[in-house]
Amino acid sequence: MSKKLTIQVSDEFYDGLQRRVGKRGIGRFLEEIARPHVIRPNRGDPGWEDWLEEQYRQKAAEEAADPEYAAEMRCWMETGVDEGLPDDWDEWRRRYGDWKQKNASG
Repeated sequence: MSKKLTIQVSDEFYDGLQRRVGKRGIGRFLEEIARPHVIRPNRGDPGWEDWLEEQYRQKAAEEAADPEYAAEMRCWMETGVDEGLPDDWDEWRRRYGDWKQKNASG
């Protein structure tokens, strides 16, 4: 379903629209331009990938603009997996048992 919308634009702008898209194509042209800014597309819709990429780029720019957040993320990215693991595996096994044995029987 469509709705009729009346907007006020300058004569110069209207003449340019008519030259570019024709008198009967103005509504469609304006909707195509405005839609991504007004309605979030659904997964699989045309333009979904472009919208998603734009959201990612905007979020990345916001995060990069926050030096404290960027430093914390660098710290997390530079931390190796082994830094979160215990140094003494034998101690860990004594404490928590062998995970494979516990889950194999269950």
